[in-house]
Amino acid sequence: MIPKPLDKIDAADILALVINGDEERRTTDFKRILPVNSDQGKHELRADVTSFANAGGGELIFGVEEVGGVATAVLGLGRIDADAEICRIEAVVQSSIDPRVPGFESRAIPIPDKGPVIIVRIPKSWRGPHLVKINDTFRMFGRNSMGKYIFDATEIRSAFALSEQLPERIRRWRDDRLAKVIGVDPPVPLEDGARLFIHLVPLSSFAGNIELSAGELNKEWSTFHPPGVRNFDGRVNIDGLITFSGPGQESKRNRAYCQVFRSGRVEAVSTDIVRMRDNVRTVASVWYERMMMESMNSYLKGLKGLGVPLPIVGLVAISGANGASFVVSQRIMGMVDSTIDRDMLILPDVLIETYAPEMPTLLRPVFDAAWNAAGWETSLNYDETGKWTVRD
Repeated sequence: MIPKPLDKIDAADILALVINGDEERRTTDFKRILPVNSDQGKHELRADVTSFANAGGGELIFGVEEVGGVATAVLGLGRIDADAEICRIEAVVQSSIDPRVPGFESRAIPIPDKGPVIIVRIPKSWRGPHLVKINDTFRMFGRNSMGKYIFDATEIRSAFALSEQLPERIRRWRDDRLAKVIGVDPPVPLEDGARLFIHLVPLSSFAGNIELSAGELNKEWSTFHPPGVRNFDGRVNIDGLITFSGPGQESKRNRAYCQVFRSGRVEAVSTDIVRMRDNVRTVASVWYERMMMESMNSYLKGLKGLGVPLPIVGLVAISGANGASFVVSQRIMGMVDSTIDRDMLILPDVLIETYAPEMPTLLRPVFDAAWNAAGWETSLNYDETGKWTVRD
């Protein structure tokens, strides 16, 4: 693969493929022309894309000629409508593949006097294995140094076994982190009381090939602010990078922190989720939901800057909130007898497949579940059209 973010690749990078005699490898496939708009061409494109997704990821480069697997000429694709061709490629990839391949990107790079070259970059998928439907049968493709190949029965069984283990590994890691933070081993001293936990877990972090340096993390430190905190401190630690609210003058403890691990995983904790209001324990729902959306947007921006690949699983939990009521506004108060009914809320997981998701839509199942725990059918911060709206 070209060792650059897709949006930073230019004509010089493409021409260098030939100058350097780059070879097709497990992660690169040169294509002289675009796939033809026939059943055979569509099957070939889907096979190529899923072979990368089922292996370690890679890229298809259309408009480059190869001989014996070595790039020999940048031909370009002539006078084509690059945007229309990218839409056609993406439409083909989104059909007849089960499950859908997440997170792949496409871009046209103009080459002077030759038209564009189109790159389709496919990340390693953690939602697979992915199968291609060809007529009435399904086939599964992998990738090695010789190119794509069809999985045999043993490889198919192994791929499904690994995919079934991943959700359990994610939850086991999160449960271990909850136990440490609620217990006696948080990364910074925390205020007592209820706690909100946000975990972002890139699925690629389980491959063991991400090891972010202190220098890389420091470049993005401002995006990993403690949830709900404007002024904060931060420093590198043995796990990666941590930002924190700063200890209170009397308690010497912190209200919130955000820990970014070298693997790209993020843990953010706030102790402001439950507060006393007129001698009643309350959750300020507007503040809480807005803070969640703003924090996750910022963390995803930071992960993008660090080059941490998608998809990412978002996990949310609240501890110590038993008996608290939701406050919607001055006019609409949570009923006194309608309170959160348990000490530990494990809220629904969300799968994040873009660095800039529509956050109110993405997090609505999380918000609704928290309100359910307090006796409400849904979050009252959404209007009848499903738009997140602050009430008067």
